[in-house]
Amino acid sequence: MPSSYSSRLRLEKQATGENTDNWGVLLNTLIDLIDSSIAGMATVAVTGGAYSLTANNSTADESRMAILKFTGVLASNSVITVPTQSKLYKVWNATSGAYTLTLKTAAGAGVAVAQGKKGMLLCDGTDVLEAFDSLAGNLAIVGTLASGATTITGALSVSTTGKVGSTLGVGNATPSASGAGITFPATQSASTDANTLDDYEEGTWTPVDSSGAGLSFTGVTGTYTKIGRQVIAGFGLTYPTTVDATQTLVGGLPFAPVTGNSNRQGLRSYTSEATFAALLVNNAATTMVLATTSGAGITNVTMSTDSVIACAILTT
Repeated sequence: MPSSYSSRLRLEKQATGENTDNWGVLLNTLIDLIDSSIAGMATVAVTGGAYSLTANNSTADESRMAILKFTGVLASNSVITVPTQSKLYKVWNATSGAYTLTLKTAAGAGVAVAQGKKGMLLCDGTDVLEAFDSLAGNLAIVGTLASGATTITGALSVSTTGKVGSTLGVGNATPSASGAGITFPATQSASTDANTLDDYEEGTWTPVDSSGAGLSFTGVTGTYTKIGRQVIAGFGLTYPTTVDATQTLVGGLPFAPVTGNSNRQGLRSYTSEATFAALLVNNAATTMVLATTSGAGITNVTMSTDSVIACAILTT
């Protein structure tokens, strides 16, 4: 009865009484092949396109090796086909060129290994899959974790100090591509926890006349910074020549304060009108009244041709 071969590693199984004078040589060959399957490395040069790993019975081949190192300059995407047998592969993509390298079975979808990276893959007899996509216990990292995009599902706890090289997105926000810092979502995801910073935003705004007089301010500037619920909105403007006796009302604030006197303050930095002493921010509105020291609203005609530099502080 002739020899047969194992289905996964294609190792020779000698029949009883066979190879009387050559049994030891064949056994040594088998041991060498097992050694390769546990710790051997094959270097495979590829240039792109389809490539099938060699798979030989009882002689050296590529697909039996424990480690596969792929080299070469890719001129197109490279698709590496492995035998449709269960096996663990350690893959090192040492190629160059702006193309992908994917390991798969003949009928599978496979897994791409990024250039310059090393991955642990397994074939389940149907397709090639990532060998690890979860950890049953705790993961301890000593040193630096360097990777591409990393997704963590569940709670992440760091017991000591940590460092982020550029920007960190929270609330599912896409991290900014410039500078270094924390990126918050465009729409605030408000937290009920008093100790959680849930928003940061910088921007500009345009002060407008909301008194109904239809005045057009000149020299208009407006900037704001929002930190959590707190908004600091600075502005500058100059009133036109006017005889309108309506009470002043400046609108356009980027946010409205919640109701309550402690949630809305105004600071006057400069004015050319001596009677303007206070800036009154309206409750739950994006408008402000220019007022005297007694809190009485000043009229538009009083502010005619006058300039204002001031700041509103709001709690939203």
